[in-house]
Amino acid sequence: MDPSPTTRLSFWSACIGTFCTMLVSFSCSPAAVQRYNSLPTFKDARKSALGLAIGGSIFVVLSGFTGLIIYARYKDCNPIASQMISRPDQILPLFVIEIATRVRGLSGLFMAGIVCAALSTMSTGLNTLSGTIYEDFIEPLLPNKPTERKASLILKFLVVAIGIVAVLLVTIVEKLGQLVEIAQGFGGMTSGTIQGIFLLGLFFPFANTTGALWGGLVSLITMTWLMAGNILANSNGLIRHVTKPMSTEMCANVTESVPTQSSIRHLHPSYDVNNKQYSENELAKFQYGKIGSKIICRPMCP
Repeated sequence: MDPSPTTRLSFWSACIGTFCTMLVSFSCSPAAVQRYNSLPTFKDARKSALGLAIGGSIFVVLSGFTGLIIYARYKDCNPIASQMISRPDQILPLFVIEIATRVRGLSGLFMAGIVCAALSTMSTGLNTLSGTIYEDFIEPLLPNKPTERKASLILKFLVVAIGIVAVLLVTIVEKLGQLVEIAQGFGGMTSGTIQGIFLLGLFFPFANTTGALWGGLVSLITMTWLMAGNILANSNGLIRHVTKPMSTEMCANVTESVPTQSSIRHLHPSYDVNNKQYSENELAKFQYGKIGSKIICRPMCP
């Protein structure tokens, strides 16, 4: 229940940060807006948003309970220290494989669900990004409005190009740390700016286009600085997060114990949480979206 924003993961950072992230994803993200616009009536769009919010909340709660169950199972046999897995991201598949062996086909069904969800999210992102690039950057530069056939070909080319770039970036992303943290961090960088612009238009009627533009740029630059500093500090081993106490006492053929305390060595004072100064790069990644919204939603003069 620590309210400090520098805590890697606490009750408040998870609840408030997740709420802000879900608010952007379900209300003003390009992917959500495109789906709402595809529905015949506003009433249907509102029902869809309500169902999405309820389903997303259930998913988050179930994810939390799953984490608690996994910790209860492996607290006396750390799978990383016992070399059962090499990365924390692999602990959920390991848990499913060990549990699902009693039910034939369950582990395969789980992996199929993960793959389907990943492909669905990837296709949504590719379609949304290609449509946004085409409508905002390519179509205004064309002398004449293209035909549907030509527009379709351009969109397909954009999807292929973005997909190739995404595949190439996989080799870089896997070296930056845990995938969930990276996704939350990069998502917070952009979602905070988008959410801030929408909230600016809702609650500050005197704001103008120039103010929204500069506010969005300042928010994005600030969030990029925080995220980049955090990634560099983590990759260089300058930040060590305190973890839950775990051991390898119940593991077979493993006698090495796992340290439960962490330390920060050779760290610049501005990044040291033990220093009296505020540590920017220790801000929990869940907080990025919330901070971006606060930066951009400061009152602006018309």
